[in-house]
Amino acid sequence: MAPFKVRQSTLKTWRKCRRAAHHKLVEFLRPKTLRRPLKFGTLMHNLIEARAHRISPKKYFKSLDQSELDGYDDQEEYGNIISNASDIMHHYNERWKDDGLRTCKGPSGGIAEHKFEMPLAKGIILTGKIDMVVRSEDRRRWMTEHKTYSKEWSEEDRWRNVQSSLYINAWTTLTGKRLDGVLWDYIYSKPPSVPKLTQKGKISQAAIVTLPITVNRFLAENKLTSKDEGVDYLIAAGEEGAGRYFERVFVPRNLRVEKIVLNDAISTAKEMQRRLGKSKERTIDFHCNMCEFKKLCNAALTGGDVGFVKRNYYYVDEEERDEEAAREEAAE
Repeated sequence: MAPFKVRQSTLKTWRKCRRAAHHKLVEFLRPKTLRRPLKFGTLMHNLIEARAHRISPKKYFKSLDQSELDGYDDQEEYGNIISNASDIMHHYNERWKDDGLRTCKGPSGGIAEHKFEMPLAKGIILTGKIDMVVRSEDRRRWMTEHKTYSKEWSEEDRWRNVQSSLYINAWTTLTGKRLDGVLWDYIYSKPPSVPKLTQKGKISQAAIVTLPITVNRFLAENKLTSKDEGVDYLIAAGEEGAGRYFERVFVPRNLRVEKIVLNDAISTAKEMQRRLGKSKERTIDFHCNMCEFKKLCNAALTGGDVGFVKRNYYYVDEEERDEEAAREEAAE
């Protein structure tokens, strides 16, 4: 029998809603259009990985084929997401260019996006991908989690995070090297506000959250200089934004939390192994607002055409489905 594979994200999905887990892990359904926070988060992860390999944002985007670029074309859904990400990454590089951190090689010799598989229980494998591990100037090692956010994380959000507790154990298991904690690398996801001109041609004094590069582009396009009224306000807003967009927090390990989270993960994985594909109950609550399968449940609950919604708003991840089938066939 093929080992049963889980990820921390699928454990969380199962805990929230059996129906969502069925759509995702049994039917292999994926939404055709990702919400902007997910799209932006993935894009920033890719840019930071490229940075680790000394590849500039400009060179990264040039490396994408047309089909990949087309995935960012939905202006209504994503806005100018490539331009926004490039501007934010420019200032990320400025902010952390002398941070004193050195990347550590992973089990396969890479320096970023370390994929892993770790035995979780008998017949169960935990899979995942660790963003990065770095060594600080005091020679301590930190698992690095790059997180884009619109709402700030609290201290409690950090220490009770399921992913970090599981991934720390995975790194130690696979490399034999201890980690001292987690470095939370936060990036504000709000698109930098573009300054505006009033009807009288003056610079608007409305409050904005922006970045210097965005301000400078606006000034150049409108042929404005430091002598023009309101420019000082924009420059100050950009400098304030450059500080607001980026934050790093070092959190030492909490062995008690890690142990509890690991035991709970094992319990959930065993339940999934027994019940996935059989249990399809919906858990209807506030989390439905953020669920990627909300359209399907809304159609079912209101008497809509579920088949139509499934065909028009979702697709089957054939690659993952085929990988699962091949794994089961090889184990027979």
